[in-house]
Amino acid sequence: MLEACKTAGVKLMYAEDWLFAPALVRACQIVREGAIGKVLYVKAKETHPGSHSIYAQKAGYCGGGAMIHLGIHPIGWVRYFLQQEVTEVFGSATGGGERNLKHPHFEGEDWSIALLTFADGARALIEANYTTAGGLDDTIEIYGTEGTIKIDLSKGSPITMFSLPGYGYSIEKAEITTGWSMPAVDEERNLGYADELAYFVDCVRNDTEPMFGVRGEDGLVALEITMAVYESARTGRVIKLNSK
Repeated sequence: MLEACKTAGVKLMYAEDWLFAPALVRACQIVREGAIGKVLYVKAKETHPGSHSIYAQKAGYCGGGAMIHLGIHPIGWVRYFLQQEVTEVFGSATGGGERNLKHPHFEGEDWSIALLTFADGARALIEANYTTAGGLDDTIEIYGTEGTIKIDLSKGSPITMFSLPGYGYSIEKAEITTGWSMPAVDEERNLGYADELAYFVDCVRNDTEPMFGVRGEDGLVALEITMAVYESARTGRVIKLNSK
């Protein structure tokens, strides 16, 4: 894709919505101000109870399971957030099929984690799974030498409610809407999709280069890191990556 777009003289941009999620944009601004000192460690996850798409359930279509489907979002974001490259990857994952924790009919893994080491020694723990009941769960914790930030992208609604009969929709992948829930408000914007699309349109309209984190090259790096997670999970070894 990179070669084809370069040859054709068109822009290739990587649609990582986390870079445009308002809460994460604000957290980045706060960190850039020096509010929590030097960032030492980031925990970030995207989890839910499992995809309904038959294509997401078959490794032949999407290349894996929860890590490539969900974990690639925090992988792409944390690299942008730290503005540096991953040098080492260690991963662990269920093996798909009967080796899964919850979904034996999914060909890819339904649980996975990755420990990333960055060029300056900072660490990031990435979690992705299809074993989390209750709908989409996107949470991020940032630990610095002088402070901590905790962000809830998916369940950070200003609305808390209780319903006996239930209602139409609360949040993505939520199995039920009865009992206590936190219905999403403007979910597409909160998860970054609206601002992401507007940014891409502006890049084309104004013929400007996309920023670090959403270039085609960044999508390739995120994929390479994800593949390193799978290699590490398969071999039990730490996988070293060359800095770009």
